[in-house]
Amino acid sequence: MYVHKHVILGFLFSLVIYPFIGYNSLIVFLSSFLIDFDHYLYYFYKTGSLNLWKAVDYFLKKERRVIMIFHTTEFLTLIFILSFFWYWFIYILLGISFHLVLDIYHSLYYNKFSSRKFSLFA
Repeated sequence: MYVHKHVILGFLFSLVIYPFIGYNSLIVFLSSFLIDFDHYLYYFYKTGSLNLWKAVDYFLKKERRVIMIFHTTEFLTLIFILSFFWYWFIYILLGISFHLVLDIYHSLYYNKFSSRKFSLFA
């Protein structure tokens, strides 16, 4: 799913939950799309370039079937564990989970789902 769709849907989701969690919905909003930073890290690793727009173009033109570290169940488990020690990780976990639900829905809709994408060990 494109980043701009994650931003829009994350914003709408944050508006919906704002009455319940207040300004913590900002953490949910930011984590709902900043999780895609792993794509940028991968692009930098492969090309050595820091150009964000070229990174976006790289992933739009070349579908990559690589595992993105922040999109794995292992990373989600780490955030879950950290939420027991620092409460704001709960909101990060909520934003990341929202993002992953959108990714899974998108993958299923376009018949491109692979559970391998979501785990380092699968």
